[in-house]
Amino acid sequence: FFRGLLSSMYLVMSSLLLSLLLPLYFAPNARLYTWERNFMALYVLSDTHLSGATEKPMDIFGERWKNHTERIGYFFEKTLRTGDTVVIPGDISWGMTLEEALPDLQFLNSLPGKKILMKGNHDYWWSTVSKIEKFFAEHQLSTLSLLFNNAYKVESFALCGTRGWYSDSTNPPCTDRAKIVLREAGRLERSLQAGRQLEAEELLAFLHFPPVWGSFVCRELLEVLLRYGVKRCYFGHMHGQYNLAPTFEYEGISFTLASSDYLQFRPLSIV
Repeated sequence: FFRGLLSSMYLVMSSLLLSLLLPLYFAPNARLYTWERNFMALYVLSDTHLSGATEKPMDIFGERWKNHTERIGYFFEKTLRTGDTVVIPGDISWGMTLEEALPDLQFLNSLPGKKILMKGNHDYWWSTVSKIEKFFAEHQLSTLSLLFNNAYKVESFALCGTRGWYSDSTNPPCTDRAKIVLREAGRLERSLQAGRQLEAEELLAFLHFPPVWGSFVCRELLEVLLRYGVKRCYFGHMHGQYNLAPTFEYEGISFTLASSDYLQFRPLSIV
């Protein structure tokens, strides 16, 4: 008797759950989330490598990159709401100037959410903050902001960061390393100082280059992160290594790879 009763209850509950979820799943323009949330979400997606005005097809780097611009647009539309925020830590556009980068910036501006842009090693279009912000205003790029010697507060988090520095085959050691690292460490510290003034519960760090990767450690940047009590750091720049764990720990800090190809062009949820 009890077994039959439990079986009947299971069927009734399953039918009820399906009747609630199926309309959401198959509804026109259904988003990937199904439950309403009462907070603004925060995401990260680095290295979009857009090329709306330049001949720079990314699929030459592998099948993973095929139609990547369309896939970025698709996952933004399906994941984000208007009030959400996405940090894009560099390598945004292959444009050589602001004018060449404009189609890519307009594309990002058209997507849901607020986009906080950072400089990567391939963002040759990047100019001074004042020139970029003026350009944004002239072209009504109202959903784009810059993270550069400043910080933003989203929910209970302060968003801080800088480009950083890394030595590899595409960015080899140079005689100006000490000068560059000192400059980047200073920018990171200024950003974290600004973040502290926002009275957030946690400082989140975003860098284009990883401060730690394999045997590489940029001690100068790591010391700044440790001094300000940063527990989570997100970075990009690394590509083509898809079998690695997304997050690793070093000296009490969690480092998370957020390159778009690694994430299969889905913005990574932070909160």
